[in-house]
Amino acid sequence: MPIIEPKGAQVLMTGANGFIAISYDNKLELFVIKDMIKEGTFDEAVKDVDAIEHMASPVILTGIEPDEYNEPAIEGTVGILKSALNGKVKHIIVTSSTFAIFNPVKEHTFTFDEMHWGDDYINTVKEKGKEAGPLVKYSASKTLVERVAWDLYDKHKKQVKWDLVVLHPPFICVWHKLPPLYEVTKPDDLNVSLLVFWNMISKDLPDESLKETYGFVDVRDISLAHVEVLKSTKAAGKRIIISSGKY
Repeated sequence: MPIIEPKGAQVLMTGANGFIAISYDNKLELFVIKDMIKEGTFDEAVKDVDAIEHMASPVILTGIEPDEYNEPAIEGTVGILKSALNGKVKHIIVTSSTFAIFNPVKEHTFTFDEMHWGDDYINTVKEKGKEAGPLVKYSASKTLVERVAWDLYDKHKKQVKWDLVVLHPPFICVWHKLPPLYEVTKPDDLNVSLLVFWNMISKDLPDESLKETYGFVDVRDISLAHVEVLKSTKAAGKRIIISSGKY
C-alpha cells in the first residue's frame, strides 16, 4: 500500500455534509451528486483522484422495510467501487460501523474484534422482515454492505490499482463544541449517535437498559483515522475498529 500524504493529494470524500466530514478543518471542493444510487453517478467524480474516503451512507433507525436500510447503502458503495475500477485511484477507505461486527451475546463479557461479522442480524432480518427491530435492520444493512464491498474487491483484485480498507467506528460522539455547520436547536436535530446518548442521560429508562454498554469514538478521532490510514503501509485489505471507550 503506497503512502499518500494528504497535502497535495486529490482525495474524494463522499458525504461532505455528514457529521464526520464537517469536522475536518480542510476546505473542500464540492462535487454535487444528485442521486447516489444511480449507476455511473460517481464516474466523473473519481477521475484523477488518488484516494476515496467513502463516508456517504444513511444512518437511520426510522425505516420500516429492510430495503430502506439496504438499498441506498449497498448501491452507493457498489457504485463508487465500480466507478473506481478503471481510474488511477490507489486507496479506497469505506466507513462502516462496529454494528457490522457485533452479534447478540449471552455472556456478561465478550470481546469482539475484526474477525467477527454481524451475520446473526442478517439472519434475523431474513426471518422477521420488517418486524425486526430498527437497530437489527441497521446492523444487518452494515454487514451486507461490507460483505458486498469485499466481494467486489476480491473479484477485481487483479484488475484494480487500489486497495480497500474498512473502518469500524461505534457510536460517533463529540466531546467538544459542535462543528460550526452542525446546527442543533432540539434533540431531534441530533445525529443517531448523539441522540442515543442524549436519551440515556435525559430519559427514565428501565434497569435492563441501564445495564447495556455502548462503544463510542470522538468524531475528531475517526476523522483523524481516515487521514492516518492514507499514510499507512500496513492498512491495506484490513478491517479496523476505531473506538475510544464505552459508556
